[in-house]
Amino acid sequence: MARKQYKLKEGKDLFTYNFYAKRPQDCNAFLADIGAELDSAKPTATHHGLAALHSAGRLVRHYTMNIDGIASKTGMPVWSEENPDGATVELHGNAHQVVCKGGHVAYASQNIRRALQQREGPTCGVEGCDAALRWRIMLYDDKEGQLVTQNGVLQLMEDDAAQADLILWLGISFEQSASTAYFRRIRAAASRGGRIVPMVIVNPEDDAVFNIQTAVSNLDEMELWKVLAPSDVLFSNTHGDMPAKKAKCEVK
Repeated sequence: MARKQYKLKEGKDLFTYNFYAKRPQDCNAFLADIGAELDSAKPTATHHGLAALHSAGRLVRHYTMNIDGIASKTGMPVWSEENPDGATVELHGNAHQVVCKGGHVAYASQNIRRALQQREGPTCGVEGCDAALRWRIMLYDDKEGQLVTQNGVLQLMEDDAAQADLILWLGISFEQSASTAYFRRIRAAASRGGRIVPMVIVNPEDDAVFNIQTAVSNLDEMELWKVLAPSDVLFSNTHGDMPAKKAKCEVK
């Protein structure tokens, strides 16, 4: 196991900024292996369903906390400040990209990945910049989070929520504080002007709904629905018989 290999107490420690700050070469080598494993990952029914909504002009935006970069394999462009019309916003970065302290982002070529795996510590190749590279992956308590997620993302999220007429939460367990924080922010933005925008939690486990219900207040002011199924099943279903229940009616 990687935890034992790097002599850490818990597996979660592998994804912390503390691990990167103390042992940057080991952290980069570990994340390089993660990125290599993701190379062969293919889009699922959910990714293709979102791409179809985007092509039809029905998708305001797709936000993901995943770092696999799979959504772009469906043809959905990735959002950035340089590409403001991008469909997918990678909130926590991309395991196929590196970034330096100067903010220069680059695709991780095989040479770069190999160098990071071998702990050779490659530096930025942009002219005039020799800063060390790190993976563009958001770590727990990341002190360099601005290098991973651009500053305009949260405002973009609020603006998108303010114009959406339906918000889908796909496969999120809401066990992490970041996901519940996003939920609160989106809910507040979507409620501007007294609007009530339906929110649908799609997850095969009922715990996801319970977690969000215990993390937010004023549930009676929300239209919260749940679909107890994997998102791939939802997007594969063409018969319209996927069961949905109004979650707020069950909270008494």
